[in-house]
Amino acid sequence: MALLSNKSISETGEIQTLDALTEVSNTFENGGNEFIFVENTSESSITLTVTTLTTTVENPLFGALTKTNPSITIAAGAKATLGTFPVAAYNDENGIITFVVSAYAGVNLGIFYIE
Repeated sequence: MALLSNKSISETGEIQTLDALTEVSNTFENGGNEFIFVENTSESSITLTVTTLTTTVENPLFGALTKTNPSITIAAGAKATLGTFPVAAYNDENGIITFVVSAYAGVNLGIFYIE
């Protein structure tokens, strides 16, 4: 499992690069304002799924509410974004989020947050 580095976006601008994924299962530190930008340069579609750790909460007005794992299928040659991710639903005890991709060859990705 790879721990990916978060990249900032600031008022003064940043030259950004995407990282080639090297594993199916990946993680990153989540402060609640991060999002995933993914580029699929492979010849096949891929699916990216973020793991939700808190899937059910009890709401006094609505009863039990269920949150599913967000998942997106990205066509060959396409780009996509996912996020942001509320810390109470997605973070483990160390502030880390886990996501998986159906295949990593040809997948470039960045974890971005606004300063």
